[in-house]
Parts: sequence; structure tokens; C-alpha cells
Amino acid sequence: MARTPLHHLLLILAVLLLATHTLAADDLEDLDLPAHLNPNSDDTVPAHLQQDVDIWVSLGGFARDNLYWILPSALFAITANFLFMMHSLGSLQREEHVIVRAAKFNSPSVEAVWRAVCDWEAHPGWRGDVKRVKVLSAAEREKRVIETTWIGDFEYEVVEEEKHVLLVREIVSTPATLAPWYQGGHFFGGRWTIEFDTPKSGSGCIIYVTEQGIVRGTVVRMLNSLWGFHGPVESFLRNLAGLLGDKEMVIIRPDNGKLVVE
Repeated sequence: MARTPLHHLLLILAVLLLATHTLAADDLEDLDLPAHLNPNSDDTVPAHLQQDVDIWVSLGGFARDNLYWILPSALFAITANFLFMMHSLGSLQREEHVIVRAAKFNSPSVEAVWRAVCDWEAHPGWRGDVKRVKVLSAAEREKRVIETTWIGDFEYEVVEEEKHVLLVREIVSTPATLAPWYQGGHFFGGRWTIEFDTPKSGSGCIIYVTEQGIVRGTVVRMLNSLWGFHGPVESFLRNLAGLLGDKEMVIIRPDNGKLVVE
């Protein structure tokens, strides 16, 4: 099973708890503290400060003796507040989003770009966000692949295809009975429409990518928006240009609602 952010979060919490337990067990009395903070010091403290010093020393002793539960509790409170904030902000955003981008390749032909995009098993070699790809047999599930990313596993199906012209891939929703809740297919859905065209100059290739995405979880939606909903599409285009060796590839973004490719 692929590692997910939840695995990393649990690992970090475990390390923090272990560090807290170790720190609480250490002898803190040997620290070189100033006289007004060190209860074992022989130096005199002004009378008007004695009460404040006693309070702070008492609080310090309490914190030292109970550090094993104070630090985890504070960490839990901070995490809970962070998640609540992300949930609140994420609930203000729409579940669906649409991203439109175009890329103009100067050297590769339409055929070369098509072959690169449709060679699913080769994607881990040039796409930074894909670790593994499993192509499901045509007899079992025709035109379906499972991509393993740092988020989890996503199953894609080609729902429409016209060679060298059009490719439409859709995320297959993962039923809760088949995978844990944190797998990618539960939070994300939608489709990618990739259109291939030849520039007016007659050389190179232009591809248009339209992502009709769905992000279901409010916290996940907010985290995804911080990176940018356009991130996966633009990352895909840059990685594709790197594979094809086209350093002059240009990503074209909509301007005032219009996507103009010259």
C-alpha cells in the first residue's frame, strides 16, 4: 500500500511523543538559571518580586513535572484548531473546479506527443508525481490504469479517444469497501480532456488540457487550493516537455476568460 500524508503525520506524532517522554525524564535541576528563576539559588530576590518569582517557579515546576501530557495536549489543540480552520475555509470553496491550459511544443510532432501521453507504463519515468502505473488487462477492464502517487492510488479510465486528436480520461471512484478512506479516489474525482492540434506553421504540436476536477473533503480541498488547482495540469505539461526535450515549450493560460494560442 502506498504511503500517504496520514502515515507521515502519525510518524511525526510518535516521534514527538517519544521526545516528550525522554525530556520529562531528564533532570532539569542542573540547568544554569538566573537567580530569580532558580529556586535553589542563595542569591536574594527583591521583596516586591518575590511573589511573582514564587508563582513562576511554581508554574515552572508544574510544567516540568507534567510535561509528558502538557506538550501532547498543546500539540493536539494546535492540530485541532488548524484542522478546524482548514475545514471552515475549505467549506467556503466549491467542490468542483475547471482548469484550462494549452501548451505549444515547437519540435515534437502530434504523433510523438500522442505516443508519449498514451504510453501509460512509461509515465513514472517522466512524471514527478507518479510512482507506479499498473495497466489493467483489456479482458478485465479495458483502457484502465492504476496510478500510484504520493497521495494514494487513482484508477483512470479512457472514456473517449480519437487517435492524434482527442483523449478523455476519467477518475474511477473507489468504493469505500475496496480501499481505506484516505486513498485518492475517495477525495478526488473528475476528468481530463486532452486535445491535440497542429499549429498554423505546420510544425510542432499544440495540446489543450481541460481538467474538470472534484475535491470532496473540505480540509483536502483547502490544502489543494494552497498548492493551486492548476498545479497538476501545469506540472504534467512541464514534465511532458522535459521528456520530449522541448525547452522552449510555452504554457498558455486564459486571459480574461479566453485561451488564445497564436
